[in-house]
Amino acid sequence: MGDTLEPTDTDIMKLEISIVDAPKQMPTHTILDLRDYLTVNVLEHLFLKDGVQWDRRFMNFFDLDNTCSPLEPTGVIKLNVPPHFSGRTTQLADAIVSALFQLGIRTGPLTCEKNPDRPTEEIMIIPVTENPTALVAPPALNIAYSRGCVVLHDLLGYQPVDGQFSFASEDVLKRASSVTQEQIAACVSSPVKVADQIRRIPSPTSVRALNRVLEEIKRFAEWAVSHNYRKLVAA
Repeated sequence: MGDTLEPTDTDIMKLEISIVDAPKQMPTHTILDLRDYLTVNVLEHLFLKDGVQWDRRFMNFFDLDNTCSPLEPTGVIKLNVPPHFSGRTTQLADAIVSALFQLGIRTGPLTCEKNPDRPTEEIMIIPVTENPTALVAPPALNIAYSRGCVVLHDLLGYQPVDGQFSFASEDVLKRASSVTQEQIAACVSSPVKVADQIRRIPSPTSVRALNRVLEEIKRFAEWAVSHNYRKLVAA
C-alpha cells in the first residue's frame, strides 16, 4: 500500500458513483427536470389523447422564467399554450397540477397572460413552490478519479473490472467506517531522509484529501442504504 502512486490536486477526471438498481424514472429534482417531466407526462399525453402528432425536438412549449436557476428545486415554469389547446387552459392547468401533486410537489396559483410576441396566444405561469423530490436526490460528489481509485482499491480493497468498481452499498459503508488514520497515512507515505535514516512520511495534504474522499463515499453509501438501493458502481 505504501508504494501507491500519490494522486495530485490537478486531476481533471472525476470519479462517479451510480446506482445499479435505481428505478427507471424521469428525474424531478430540479426545475429544469420538472420542465421536461411536464413535457413528457402532461403535454405529450394530452396530444396523444387527441390524436395529434407532435415532436418536441422541433417545438417545445415549456420554458423557464429567466429569473430561475435551472438547477434549483423550485422556480417558475412557463408554458406557451399550444394553439391546439386554445380555450382549454383549465384542462391544461388541472393536468399539470395533478401530475405535480402525485409527486408531492406544490405550486402557487397557475395564471395566464398574453404572449407579448403573439397577442392571440397565452402563456401559462406555473410557480413551483415546494419540491420534496429534491430531498431524495443522491448526495453530490466531487472526487478526483485517481484519489477515488486509491480509496476504493487500496483502502477499501475493491478490484476494478474493465475500469469499473462494483460493490454493495452496505458493504462499502462497513468497510469505509472501519478505515483507520494509520491506514490512510500509509497509503500516501513517501520515503524521506531524516537524520541519515530513510523514513516513510505521509503527506498531510493527501491525508486530508483521502479523508474527504472517504467521507463522500460514506455519505453516498449511507444515502443508498437509507433509500434501499443495494448495488453501486464507480467509474
